[in-house]
Amino acid sequence: MKGKIVTREQAPTSGVVDHLCAMADMPKPQVAIARCRHADAFATGRDRARRGLCNHGILRRLDEPELEAVLAHELSHVAHRDSL
Repeated sequence: MKGKIVTREQAPTSGVVDHLCAMADMPKPQVAIARCRHADAFATGRDRARRGLCNHGILRRLDEPELEAVLAHELSHVAHRDSL
């Protein structure tokens, strides 16, 4: 998907991901954003050091509660190590 890892300042979802990770008592994964029109989000990464969360398209289409629900779902994949 050619997602680019973004910094906290660059990621519009960073605050939501920080909040969800704090609630789940888990380390924050890297956040990547792919420039694409499709409304989709997914977790990725083969090992603990490379786990990431990629979202695109949904940033323009979902409101904050919907976005939080989608990102919580993707973080559950990261937490359960089923993001391959």
